[in-house]
This record gives sequence, structure tokens and C-alpha cells, in this order.
Amino acid sequence: MSTPTAQTIAARILQHQESFTRKERTIARVLTTGYPTAGLETVAELGRRAEASGATILRFIGKLGFASYPEFQEALRDELTATLESPLARYQTPDARVQEGDTLAQYANWAGLLLRQASGMIPVAEFDAVVQLLENEKAAVHLIGGRFSRSIAEIFAYGLMGVRPHVHLVSSETRRMVNDALEIHKKDIVVVFDFRRYQDNVIEFATIAREAEATLIVFTDKWQSPAAKLADHVFALPVAGPSVYDSALATIMCIEALISRLAEGLGNRAERRVARIEELHGRLAE
Repeated sequence: MSTPTAQTIAARILQHQESFTRKERTIARVLTTGYPTAGLETVAELGRRAEASGATILRFIGKLGFASYPEFQEALRDELTATLESPLARYQTPDARVQEGDTLAQYANWAGLLLRQASGMIPVAEFDAVVQLLENEKAAVHLIGGRFSRSIAEIFAYGLMGVRPHVHLVSSETRRMVNDALEIHKKDIVVVFDFRRYQDNVIEFATIAREAEATLIVFTDKWQSPAAKLADHVFALPVAGPSVYDSALATIMCIEALISRLAEGLGNRAERRVARIEELHGRLAE
């Protein structure tokens, strides 16, 4: 059984950003804006767009842990290939699946590795900032997911509804999605779930949210949906696993942790809401 894959270049840039010089921060911005294809340009072209010398770019690449520019580009090409890989392609690759004889305990061991990797990919400050945003009960929260990630959006919406008001799950049906988009206003919070083989209408919804000046939170994979470029907060999580489909474990762990922290932060307000929900459920249940 394979283990979770290595850290992406986007994650390395995030990890080392405090050590970058002013010019290196410009290079980082150029790379992340057009990630991952921007890094497939020549040193000269990247230098022209970042207004940096070849020597500065090579020092920047070195800080990311690469011995040469070709090695850096090879890593980017590998990421791009993985981004476009479909479930069927992974199914046809025996090494990507759980092998015959593997046990539930072995899968659980792999899952533990994945979750530990995910926790290390989320900056504490980013996590805390999102919790603080969600504690503002006056701000409406709109959640949207794609073909496979809608179920995760539903789980998060259900959890949020249990502890705070003004939570809306965006419809997957076009006419209703349009109506949902009309309801996004400045100071609202829009939470987007979009993973590799990214979905155009989800990305466009994120664009509309940005135009409405809502705060945008994006949950994506480590290769990052185009929606991440628009976001105020990004959770780029590992998803590759020993299965036909990508794993949702890391994302679910993250949203459960957010709900747990949010409930703690809201304190008595969340407790009163939970009690009221239980009361109404008892009165209205068949």
C-alpha cells in the first residue's frame, strides 16, 4: 500500500514564505498566480515576469529544496499529471489500489498517515482565522461542492447549522444555483469545495462570490483548484489514496475540527441552539 505523497511546491512556498526576500516574494506570487504551469516557463521568461535575475530565481528554487531548475520543473510536471489523473486511470494502475490481502488495519494505518500529513499542511493561523470568521453569527454562510465534493459540503453545512444560524447549502441545479448566487452579499462567507478534475460551475460560483466581495474559503487538494487563487483562505489537503477514488478523510477531519472549535468558541449560544433543535425535532418528528 502506498503512503501519502510528498509536499507540493505550493505548500513549500507557503512553508518558506517568512524567509523570502522582497524579490523572492514577487517570484512566489508569479508562480502561485499561474500555478502550476507558470513554473514550466524558462528561467528567462519567469525572470522577465517577476522582474528578477536568473541567479535570484535559482536561489529561490534552492530555498524550496531543489538542486536545479530542471528538477523543480520535473516536480511541477508530476503535479500537473496527477491533477489530470482520473479515477479510471488510477483504477487501471495496480500500485494505486489496495492490494489483495490488505486488511482494514493496514488501511487504517494509511489513513492515520494521511491525517497527520493533512494537519501539518494547514497553518494554525489560517485555521484560527476561519474559526473566527464563522463565529460571526450575523454573517450568512453559503456552501457549495462539486460532483464528488457536494456530500462533504452537506456534512459541513449540517454541522454548522447545528451550532449557528444563517447557513445555506447551494443547489447543484442551475436555476436554483442562480438564485443562490443572487443571495450572496458583502460580508457573507462562501465556502467552496473543489478537488482535482475541477468543476467549472463551482469555480464560476467562487468568482461571483469574489465579485460580491464575500469572504471566500476554499477547500481543495494540494494541486489547488483555480478557485483557490480568488480565496481569502485556502485549505489545500492531501486526497490521493489506495482506492479507485480520492480520499475525503483529510477534508472531513478538517471540517469536523472546525465545527468542534466553533462550538467551543460560541459556548452557550451553540448550546442553546442545540437544545432548541432537539426540542423542535421532538415536536416535529413523525
